Amino acid sequence: MPINELIDEVANELDEFLNSKLVISEGEYEEEFEGYRDAGEDSLFLNYPNVSGLSLEIRIVPTDTHEDDDDITTAFDLEMDNLRLGSYTGKEGHYLAAEDWEESDRPILEQIRTALTGTPSYRWFRMSWKDILKNEMAENTEEDDSYYWQGAFSKFGFGDGWDSDYSYEVLKFLEGKGYEVGMGVTGGHNDYIEIIHKDGKEVFKNDRKSNSVERDLPSEITDLLDAQFPNGYFKPTSGSDRD
Repeated sequence: MPINELIDEVANELDEFLNSKLVISEGEYEEEFEGYRDAGEDSLFLNYPNVSGLSLEIRIVPTDTHEDDDDITTAFDLEMDNLRLGSYTGKEGHYLAAEDWEESDRPILEQIRTALTGTPSYRWFRMSWKDILKNEMAENTEEDDSYYWQGAFSKFGFGDGWDSDYSYEVLKFLEGKGYEVGMGVTGGHNDYIEIIHKDGKEVFKNDRKSNSVERDLPSEITDLLDAQFPNGYFKPTSGSDRD
């Protein structure tokens, strides 16, 4: 797809998504100042259709404060990875800086397109052919009924921690293969794999700003996990299922 067509499609899809989902939850809006008091950095997530535990993070970063009150944030940047998506103000809403996007931004734009449309035009993470077909054929389908091992590396994986025991299953499996695994314990979210050592050397460190766990993990580890957990985990759909 030519880059100009990709940019146009992503901008249109992202504009619709932000219109319905973007809310500043960090800070209290004060209409008099047209800004948010005591605002902090926040996040908004794009979840991949039919792939539980995988998402893209849009960081909402305070940039400008009111000239009469430094505690009032009047503008935010919207960022994903190293790409500035645009900005947001309480008065004018969001703005997409699509005119600044270029060919070098194609990988992250393809990721956004995949998350918003369900069309895997750029395979930034490896998927089984079954998962690819699910994404290509999904139209108004119910949420996938499986979790995948990738959720063990996400703070928001496995139902945002509802089923974080699965993270420890992945940990135990890797430890059985000779790896030393350190967990990030969040309290209220998913406990996720934060760091991995092998033979005294660090082989993986979880960069939560990265959008591709499988790209960051050594292929030796992804191959092991793909082989051990090819069909994912059962996703409980009710409290009784978790008993």
